[in-house]
Amino acid sequence: MTTDSKRLEPDVRRGIIIAAAVRDAQRNGGMFNITHGTVAAACPIETSKSTVLRYFPLLRDLYNAVCDADDLLAKEARLQGYER
Repeated sequence: MTTDSKRLEPDVRRGIIIAAAVRDAQRNGGMFNITHGTVAAACPIETSKSTVLRYFPLLRDLYNAVCDADDLLAKEARLQGYER
């Protein structure tokens, strides 16, 4: 992000991170193949791994957000034994 850029509102940033996590999971064979780092890299705006960690401190938090956002990935996760 350049110094001229406005800081994003937390809810907007969180939404961008979740959308990137869903795309990352879809491209890489499911949500268990994503990490904080791969999600940061998948974000359409400059986002660091530490930013993703700030919003989702545990990988489980990120998985839960992906399940909330995408029914198909949630179903696949349940089939693989994932429980919240």
